Amino acid sequence: MQLRILTLNIWGVHYVSKFINQRIQALIEHLLNPDTNYDIIGLQEVWSKVDYIYLRDQLKTIYPYSYYFLSGLVGSGCCIFSKYPIIGVYEHRYTLNGFPHKIQHGDWFCGKLIGLCKILVNGYVINVYNTHLHANYHHVIPKDIYLGHRICQAYELIQFIESTSSADTTHLTILLGDLNLTNDDLGFKLIKGILQLNDSFLQRINKDIFDPTVGNSGLTCDLLDNPYVIPHPYQGEGERIDYILYQAQN
Repeated sequence: MQLRILTLNIWGVHYVSKFINQRIQALIEHLLNPDTNYDIIGLQEVWSKVDYIYLRDQLKTIYPYSYYFLSGLVGSGCCIFSKYPIIGVYEHRYTLNGFPHKIQHGDWFCGKLIGLCKILVNGYVINVYNTHLHANYHHVIPKDIYLGHRICQAYELIQFIESTSSADTTHLTILLGDLNLTNDDLGFKLIKGILQLNDSFLQRINKDIFDPTVGNSGLTCDLLDNPYVIPHPYQGEGERIDYILYQAQN
């Protein structure tokens, strides 16, 4: 089986993010391009249901199946689009997710979660998990006050996947999304180690081909050449915090 998967945090914070409508339209054009040919798409930070409905309506000719995970005051921001039927939907809202008095960070109001769409692909059951863990804000606060939150969320994520991905009923498990964790962080090591997941970027067959969009290190966030990034003293050259992880059953 071969599947083409996309994960993307679209930065859809209205009144804060720049050029939301233009970027969403550009994303739609990319997804409708026959050359891209994705099978499953996981998006994060689609905070407006109006934006989701617009995406759904524009993409339905190619991706007729989709689901938007509602949670919290402003939603989880996570949604999944698929060429193949979604036969079941489940979710778990993280019990520890920021502080209500940190209004400028906003995570507490979002109801962040891990969402699961069970997708039937040519007779095979694929569990596709989409999530967005608590942000780091390390470029604002040198001491990461949310480290414990992300570790707790990672642990709950592990429990949820373990309880919903049985080898008897699931042929392939895919975890995608914005984990806000580098591969050196404890939370990521727990997720990858306990669940025995493969990192699709590290497993790619074209490792010798330089990709100008992500380079050979796969950086996905705070890249210096990103015109939307405001330089800050803790930025570095960027981070790899977005992943597509997977495990196939024998």
